[in-house]
Amino acid sequence: MTSNKNDVSIAEATRELLERKPFLNHLMDIGAVNYRGLARHLEDEVLSRTNRAGVNLDSIVMAIRRYEKEISVEDSPEQRIKSVLEESELFMVGDVNYYTLPRKQRFHEIAIEAYKKAEEKTGDRAYILQSDSEIGIILRNRNSELVEEQVSKREMRNLEQNLAMVVVESPEEILEADGMLSYLTERISFEGVGLIDMVTTYTETVFLVREGDATQLYSVLRDLTG
Repeated sequence: MTSNKNDVSIAEATRELLERKPFLNHLMDIGAVNYRGLARHLEDEVLSRTNRAGVNLDSIVMAIRRYEKEISVEDSPEQRIKSVLEESELFMVGDVNYYTLPRKQRFHEIAIEAYKKAEEKTGDRAYILQSDSEIGIILRNRNSELVEEQVSKREMRNLEQNLAMVVVESPEEILEADGMLSYLTERISFEGVGLIDMVTTYTETVFLVREGDATQLYSVLRDLTG
């Protein structure tokens, strides 16, 4: 396969991939990057983006080093993310259930009613998620009867109990912090915390974990939000 004038260069492809992984900027700052190892990790994607039959690994290494030198610390993706996180607030809620139901009209109505009644009854937040085939309901256990009195366990696709939610509330500037979700999930994964699920809206990011992991997750996010 030969390249043409519309194909991107190795340097451009490498920069694009690195900008999608702002967590790497932190590793570069502390000198923890193995350049050849990172180049090997990026090699297949660089090859795909440059539309070449092959790429020289040393060229990718050089592109990584150039990116590290050229990027402005003040205007780096990681710095924009950190600025938003410093203005974010963090809170945690325990004793949470996560119901997964088939996506049917009846269960959709139950989910909406549970959302309304949970707020009326206890002032608790509930979250509703939908895919093509399923409906997810995240609800405090003290409101569990709103679902369990109307849906049998046989009808449920899945039920996860003893969970916790850790919520990051961010300012509207989060829209300018490209790579925020990648940055957060990579840092969480790096610390060995397993996520059950994640819900995102305009300014909120909700992480769902087992209660045993909640304190560690909260600590990781607290360090990031300052």
